[in-house]
Amino acid sequence: MLNVSPVLGYCQYYWSTGATGTGIIVSNAGTYTVLAVDTLTGCSSSASIIIHPLPDLCFVPVGCYIMCDNDTLCGPPNLASYQWNKNGVPIPEATMMWYVVTMNGSYSLTGTNSFGCSKTSDSLSSWSSLAAVIPAQWSVTPHLVPTAGDSCCW
Repeated sequence: MLNVSPVLGYCQYYWSTGATGTGIIVSNAGTYTVLAVDTLTGCSSSASIIIHPLPDLCFVPVGCYIMCDNDTLCGPPNLASYQWNKNGVPIPEATMMWYVVTMNGSYSLTGTNSFGCSKTSDSLSSWSSLAAVIPAQWSVTPHLVPTAGDSCCW
């Protein structure tokens, strides 16, 4: 939410989105401008603010995944920082673009872009397969299945 401060009772406020009033709700990155018009004198003044985008984490797999051996999860390139999480808790020293999964769990990535905006991906639940007891002529392949509430790129 973007709000005018201080609010002057003798002014009307016009936003670059077409809205009027002392505040607006925004959901997209961009530049937003408010024009304040003094209803007594007709004088006006404006102010702008830039809202930077959150990191795009749609590259990070989500859903359910059967792990055959140790698997590598990859995040999007060019973020300022990466923090991999297991079961919602940051994994110590897991701060690279990639993370090798060696244990069952629910994994997510918290990424921060160059603007300092952070976002945490939806989770990927991973568990070991029965690869050790499956005959050699069979193959085991991972199956990514989106779960309810997943928001990325499916």
